[in-house]
Amino acid sequence: AADWVVEPSPADPSCPFDWWKDAVVYQIFPDRFAPDPAGHAPGISVDAWGSPPTIRSFQGGSLRGITANLDHIQSLGVNTLYTTPVFLSTANHRYHPSDFMKVDPMLGGEDAFRELVEACHARGMRFVLDGVFNHTGRGHWAFASLLDAQEQSPYADWFLPKSFPVVAYGVERYNVNYECWWDLPDLPKLNFNNEGVREHVLDVGAFWVREFGIDGWRLDYPIEIEPKFWKRFRDRCRAEKEGCVTVGE
Repeated sequence: AADWVVEPSPADPSCPFDWWKDAVVYQIFPDRFAPDPAGHAPGISVDAWGSPPTIRSFQGGSLRGITANLDHIQSLGVNTLYTTPVFLSTANHRYHPSDFMKVDPMLGGEDAFRELVEACHARGMRFVLDGVFNHTGRGHWAFASLLDAQEQSPYADWFLPKSFPVVAYGVERYNVNYECWWDLPDLPKLNFNNEGVREHVLDVGAFWVREFGIDGWRLDYPIEIEPKFWKRFRDRCRAEKEGCVTVGE
């Protein structure tokens, strides 16, 4: 019997996004990879580095900690760095975003993120960022507006309330009066039937490519959003950088 070997097509140098075919990707969860060599900001309370992790604990990993270790990462044969979200968030993993346009200051903020992406590019490496756009965290500024102003909020239709008043704290899973991802109260779903939501997420995608020079997005759980939206997202990002890739989970 014959042995069959399936090999990927070689990257085409003339295709601006074919670099992905040769990508050797290293994924990093920033809070747990390496602390800032200069130490974390004063007044911040985090667990001792290397202590047993818990769901809600922070250990103080930072973007500058990643930058300080790029030589080691590249020595492993890696040519593409991919981090889980770096958005402002109340969660250590940043999949509960409070603002899609800001880098969490606990990770070092915008300056540290720009330094990391530029350091990758200086080594000939690419940088891919994780984007979670199916939902926000309860601390997101638009959801906070909904909680404060209820049906009078300008952003009430950005989410999917089932009744008013919307109650987001002190409630149990499966007993929430707004749509959530997997019925988790801390993950209110965005309403992608609202053009304002769609435009905001498109602006977010382009913003990180334009302002920081990222080379692509890894899209978290994109299946619940219609594919034609992701084509718009891809095109908006490629308008900023021709070689930008979008990869779905």
